[in-house]
Amino acid sequence: MGKILSLAMKPIRDFNFESRAHKVISREKPAPAPKYKVDLLELERIQRDHPEIIEENLKKDEMLNKRLKNVFVDSYDPAKLQKQPQNPNRPLPTSRTPAGDFEYGFHEPREVPPGRVTLKNALQFINNHQLDPKNYTSTKIALQYNLPEETSTS
Repeated sequence: MGKILSLAMKPIRDFNFESRAHKVISREKPAPAPKYKVDLLELERIQRDHPEIIEENLKKDEMLNKRLKNVFVDSYDPAKLQKQPQNPNRPLPTSRTPAGDFEYGFHEPREVPPGRVTLKNALQFINNHQLDPKNYTSTKIALQYNLPEETSTS
């Protein structure tokens, strides 16, 4: 309904458009917006008590104009000029593709500190121990993965 109404109103809205535009352009000067009473009273008080302030505001300051003509502004993008050094120990990602599904639901670390194992390794040695408990004892597992023996026996 809104589309039909707007299409029907368009010819009415655009009727005599050019002559209305010329009428607005040919006006002398637009009327200034009305001022509040408080502002008018303040302006009258300043004109009465300090007329030199109004004269000074209307007068062109030549020194200021010369200084403004000497000012030049060159804009540049600081991000292009200053590249922050990249930390080689913590490089930023180069690919923005989303990470795929991981084998056990989360990312496996590349390096494992001594005394710790990944979930994949833990499942592997538990499975090996269940299949062959004589060859895969807790002491052999502790030596193989650099684990304390008290944690591998419990």
